[in-house]
Amino acid sequence: MHNRPIGPPNLRPISTSDILQSLAAGIRDFRAAPVPGLFFANFYVLGGLIMTWITYVTGTTFWLVLAVMGFPLIGAFAALGLYETSRRRAANEPINLREIASLVWAHKVGQLPWLAVILVILFLFWFFLGHMIFALFLGLSPMTNVHSSTEV
Repeated sequence: MHNRPIGPPNLRPISTSDILQSLAAGIRDFRAAPVPGLFFANFYVLGGLIMTWITYVTGTTFWLVLAVMGFPLIGAFAALGLYETSRRRAANEPINLREIASLVWAHKVGQLPWLAVILVILFLFWFFLGHMIFALFLGLSPMTNVHSSTEV
């Protein structure tokens, strides 16, 4: 049994060099294994396109601003496959898209579905809050776009 200190870990502030090192590591991973990166990134892109299409088809494009602001919450799901790709690369394990995708799919019975529920609730709350702000400050006045609604 390990003797670990009780309580939260002591973390240092994130520096610019930390971010640059992370980006460089991500670029190295992508260059070494572009297929998983493109595969999981496409889910993120397709999610954005679907949200845009839904707001366009329903004639509620003003919701797109709220969707774009809350959309990064969905990125956590695309990240799971990218993390597994990086882990396999660091451990010198073979990078097989089918195995990585099946590992991500195996998380459907773990904590990932609960994370999805929490994120959907947060996303819906974000939309509700945006709708309330819109209703409180703009009332019944239509907002077609920024150029035709200068009073906004």
